[in-house]
Amino acid sequence: MNKKLLATIGPSSLNKEVIQLMELNGVNLLRINLSHTKINDLKNIIESIKLWSSVPICLDSEGAQIRNQDMINESVVFTKGDHVDIYFAHPYSSWERGINENTNGLIRQYFPKGTDFNKVTNSQIEFVMKRLNTRPRKTRGGKQPVELFLGKAVDLLTA
Repeated sequence: MNKKLLATIGPSSLNKEVIQLMELNGVNLLRINLSHTKINDLKNIIESIKLWSSVPICLDSEGAQIRNQDMINESVVFTKGDHVDIYFAHPYSSWERGINENTNGLIRQYFPKGTDFNKVTNSQIEFVMKRLNTRPRKTRGGKQPVELFLGKAVDLLTA
């Protein structure tokens, strides 16, 4: 059985360097989550990705609902013999999502509960995203998320 690597493309990963790095690291299928993509932008997004990479693209209208507990089988078949294992946390089992829960707590340091995100600017979100992605993580041997993703260290003094 050949295992396939699927990567979800979001606004922050939609650039030539990241797409080509994904392909270089063995991604076999790029997934565009339609719940986070403006339909009017979809044609340009697909055309850009095709210019940057030869990896096939799929569209997903379900988004995060793929973790649905009603799934009978925890793998999805792309073609005969090719499988993708899907791992999902059980509802109300925060201990199964340690890094996710920790990151939510870090985000809450910048945007407390009750924050009106209609009043939050893109530059504020970019600032927090950059701070969190360049913050060393104990669970990752002191490495930064961006360092693990890109495979190179980022200078914290300029981040």
